[in-house]
Amino acid sequence: MSTPDPTMARFEQMHGTMKAALGDSRALVDHIRGYEALQQQLAELLEEAQDSTQLLQEAQEARLHTYYKVVANINGRYLSVFDGQTEFRMGERVARKPCHGHRGAFFLWASAADARSARFPRSSKLKHADRALLRVRGDLPHSKARHAHGSKCMLWTFTPCNDVSGMLNVPGQSNTIVK
Repeated sequence: MSTPDPTMARFEQMHGTMKAALGDSRALVDHIRGYEALQQQLAELLEEAQDSTQLLQEAQEARLHTYYKVVANINGRYLSVFDGQTEFRMGERVARKPCHGHRGAFFLWASAADARSARFPRSSKLKHADRALLRVRGDLPHSKARHAHGSKCMLWTFTPCNDVSGMLNVPGQSNTIVK
């Protein structure tokens, strides 16, 4: 029998160790690439979260300026139930000069649900007309608007945005605005 060459045995041992180290290095590189991909995904998620937070803040700010106005709907024209003359057009700002008390102020509601049960004085010119509910943007946030009672607010300026009469569909209740 021949004696194994110690140099060759040592070489084979080192070769095996190097192959294992190379395999471990490849696994580590793959692991690092996976970690980098996770870091990239996390960065994208954080950016989306910041965008979502900003959108939420903007939506909350817009909500604070959103009011509802009950109007008469006469052949597609939106008129004041009370005076029968003031017309409200989408996107056109409506304004009156503030005066003492509430005389001349516009009455709006902070919620569609409250606007739905709006009551008008007997002297209202269009109290028997079909009604519509407009979503409007007020110049003042709810916290700064003068409240008549509940969510009924008095504002001197606002801009009609859209007809949201469809929001009146409340299960178990009449789908019309109180006349």
